[in-house]
Amino acid sequence: MMMTPSAAMMLPWGFRFLPTDEELLIYLRTKILSLPLPCNVIEDIELYNYHPSQIGGKGEEDDNKRYFFTRLVKKYENGERPSRAVKNGGHWKATTGDKTIRDSRNNKLGFKKSLVFIDALEKKTNWLMQEYRIDEHRKNNGSGSTSTKKDQWVLCCIYEKINAKEKKQRKEKKELENNQHDDQEKDDVVFEEEEEMPPSDDEFFEGLSEKEELQNDQDDDQEKGDVVFEEEQLPYFDDEFFEGLPATATWLDFPFT
Repeated sequence: MMMTPSAAMMLPWGFRFLPTDEELLIYLRTKILSLPLPCNVIEDIELYNYHPSQIGGKGEEDDNKRYFFTRLVKKYENGERPSRAVKNGGHWKATTGDKTIRDSRNNKLGFKKSLVFIDALEKKTNWLMQEYRIDEHRKNNGSGSTSTKKDQWVLCCIYEKINAKEKKQRKEKKELENNQHDDQEKDDVVFEEEEEMPPSDDEFFEGLSEKEELQNDQDDDQEKGDVVFEEEQLPYFDDEFFEGLPATATWLDFPFT
C-alpha cells in the first residue's frame, strides 16, 4: 500500500541519512524481497502523482535529498518504456543512460539513471532525480533486449539543485521571515500584557475616591438605620404620663426598662 510522503524522515535527532549508491541498492533489494528495513527513512509513494516541490528537498536546505520507493508503470501496455508523466502537468526526462553500480568486488548490483523535471510549460527546472533499479527486474523478451515489468520497484532520490548565490538569497529571505514572525509574536505578547496591566495612577486614585465615597455613604446609611432602630426601642411619654408624676419625681423614676 502506497503512503503519502511525510514532512521528515524518521531518524533520531542528530543523525543524517547519507547512503552511498551501493547502500541504496541494498535497501532496494531488501524492499523487493519484502524483508524488514532497518528504519523508516524511505517511504512508499506513488511518486508520479506529485510535483517534485511537494516531496523533494528544497535547494536552500543543507540536507535536501529525499528518498522514496515507487513502482514504475509502462507508458503503453505493450511497450517497454516507463511513463514519466506527472499528474497535473510536467514530466521527468532522462539526462543520462543507465549507469552500472558495482560493489567492491566488482559484482554488478544494479543501475542508476539521472533525470530532470520538465514543467507543464516544457521548461527545464532545477529539480533532479536519481533512479535506482535492480537488474532482476529486467526480463528478456526473447529478442535479446529487455523490458520493464509493470510492477517494478525502484528507489528514487529527489532534490532541488541551485547555485550558491541563490541558496544564500533564499536563506537570508527565510531568516528575515523568521525574524518578522518572532517580532510579531513579541508584539502579541506585549498587547496581551497591556490588556492585563492595572490602571494608571490617576485612574487608580479616581477609582479609590469613588470607592471611599461609596463606603462613606453606606456607613451613613447604616448609622441612620441604627438611630431609627434605637428610637423604636424608647418608651413613649405623652402629656398624661407627665401629669401623673409627683412633683418630686426624678429621671430615676422613669421606666426605661
